Amino acid sequence: MQFRFIKKAMILAFLVLPASCSSEATSYNKICDIYKNVIKQEASLDDKEVFITKSMYEQFPDFFEGNFKYISRSDPDERYELLKSTIELNISTTWECEAARNYYATEFNKKK
Repeated sequence: MQFRFIKKAMILAFLVLPASCSSEATSYNKICDIYKNVIKQEASLDDKEVFITKSMYEQFPDFFEGNFKYISRSDPDERYELLKSTIELNISTTWECEAARNYYATEFNKKK
């Protein structure tokens, strides 16, 4: 009787864990949507930074408080790699966002 319970619990764990990991990865993919939206905007760099910060704060409050507010204060040349590696640590898989990479590679260079 106890063996059946343990067996069912193990099967359930194998079914739920990948689903929660992929759900978390999907959630972090929404961060990329923030960058996709901001690069389409005809706005100043300051306005874009406010949009990103506000969106992160509203949509990902835990990630914002624990990580993003520090990432956003780092050197712009380092932000994408910090963002990428932090997200990858959280989801235990690779994460890429071409929009975020392009944003940090180009937007701050326009200001110079």
